[in-house]
Amino acid sequence: MIFAGKHMIICIFAVLTVWCIDLSPALSEDHVHTEAFLCDSPAELSIDKNADASGFWAELLGCVSEKPVAAFPDWIKVPLEICLILLALFVVFVIILKGQIKKITRQINQKSRQLIESETQYRTLFESTPDGVIVSDANGRIISANPAAAAIMGYESAEELIGKAGFDFYYNPEDRKTMLSQLMAKEELKDYQLTIRQVSGRPRDLLCSLRLIRDDNGAVLRINGTLRDI
Repeated sequence: MIFAGKHMIICIFAVLTVWCIDLSPALSEDHVHTEAFLCDSPAELSIDKNADASGFWAELLGCVSEKPVAAFPDWIKVPLEICLILLALFVVFVIILKGQIKKITRQINQKSRQLIESETQYRTLFESTPDGVIVSDANGRIISANPAAAAIMGYESAEELIGKAGFDFYYNPEDRKTMLSQLMAKEELKDYQLTIRQVSGRPRDLLCSLRLIRDDNGAVLRINGTLRDI
């Protein structure tokens, strides 16, 4: 606000300066002179003491208007006027640009806050859901898992699952081939019955829901899966 106020003052000053330049051709070309606003003598301003205030100011302004405010040589008038106009336009441009930058900054901050809130809500749901959630890349390696998935697999924490190959958890390796062929054909599987191998080596029967996530070119990015005890 202070920044805009300062530039607005400069803009007004520039416009007033242009307005005050005396462009009369009657002035001499070899000198610059300034006349005072006041009249040469009190006699020039005849004021009726009984007149009202409006009459006083009208007569005073009439006296002032008869005197030129400032005078410049002809050779400097046009360049100076152009420079002052350009200065005023530049100030207006800076003020408008700053307003647009503030608007864009507010929009970015608002989007950032919304993104943080959405991510927080997703993380809370991801961590608290009783179903196991596992995300693996296109090569079948686990890139994300929640605590429930770790418990189902027999691990103490979800971090222990990160980086492990998903095919190591199939109790019967042939089940993986069958499941992947169906997933590639349908893009999504719901309540697919599967027996997994826990870290202890014990089998565990689950219902799995899987979904392929592809990029714009159709290549597989990841596989999102949920696990639930039967």
